[in-house]
Amino acid sequence: MNGGTRLTAGLVVAILALLAFIGLVFSGHVLLAFAALVVALALGVSELRQRQRPPEPGE
Repeated sequence: MNGGTRLTAGLVVAILALLAFIGLVFSGHVLLAFAALVVALALGVSELRQRQRPPEPGE
């Protein structure tokens, strides 16, 4: 395994935002839950794109 399961800061924040979404839904704060979901999705997609991008020459 070549660091395939390495957690990055963005991925950790995305997981925390997803957990916040679940907690806010159960407490009835729908607008805050939606905002947390948007943050989680945006950071998650960003992390996945960075992992799929090949390294630039010279890095």
